Amino acid sequence: PYTYALYAAYGFTSAEIAQLFVVGYGSSLVFGCFVGSFTDRFGRKKCCILYCILYCVSCITKHFNMYMPLMLGRITGGI
Repeated sequence: PYTYALYAAYGFTSAEIAQLFVVGYGSSLVFGCFVGSFTDRFGRKKCCILYCILYCVSCITKHFNMYMPLMLGRITGGI
């Protein structure tokens, strides 16, 4: 509910908000298929650090009220 309210406060339409959510969940769907083998190849420690960096990027993009940075944040949050 918080994320939807944030996007609505930024002035996005329901359709744009839906696209942001679908891209976030789609990102999880696509990258979730590969992250296990990626982790096996490069190691858990490096992948945990990479995850933290990507999630920080995702959180930082929430401070922008522009569509494309928010879309990038949803993609990186889905990884």
